Amino acid sequence: MQEVVDEKGNPPCEAGCYQCLLSYYNQPEHLGIDRRDPDAIRILVALANGSVSKRDDQVSLEVSGVASEFQEALKRRNLKLPDRSSVTIKDGSVLPLLYTSARTAVFFGMASEATKQYCADRSITILEVGTDETSWDEMFRAHSDVFGE
Repeated sequence: MQEVVDEKGNPPCEAGCYQCLLSYYNQPEHLGIDRRDPDAIRILVALANGSVSKRDDQVSLEVSGVASEFQEALKRRNLKLPDRSSVTIKDGSVLPLLYTSARTAVFFGMASEATKQYCADRSITILEVGTDETSWDEMFRAHSDVFGE
């Protein structure tokens, strides 16, 4: 595969640029990103030729227990429901409720240190919610950017 170059023989960008591979969220990996790496090229070509389709088995995951009660409390108050539930992450841990646009995960009790680090690395805020519904109204007000008003 021959790379496009300008009249002086220079490629249009370096190992990576903000128009293709680099982003704010992968800054820790910038030094290791190189679009000219043969393994990277293989992955990029596979991605470029791939297709995306919705999996029927992940259309809606039911929640139970406190998470279900929490969602019912949101409905009764006409607040925003989470976009996703029971999201499995890299180490096998689960984000119980996830608000993707607000980049916020709701946990009932304490999230593990590994999960906290995973979320911090991805700028996902963790809300650790108690199981006592009487404390939820205060939390809904404090985080109206997530739950609405």
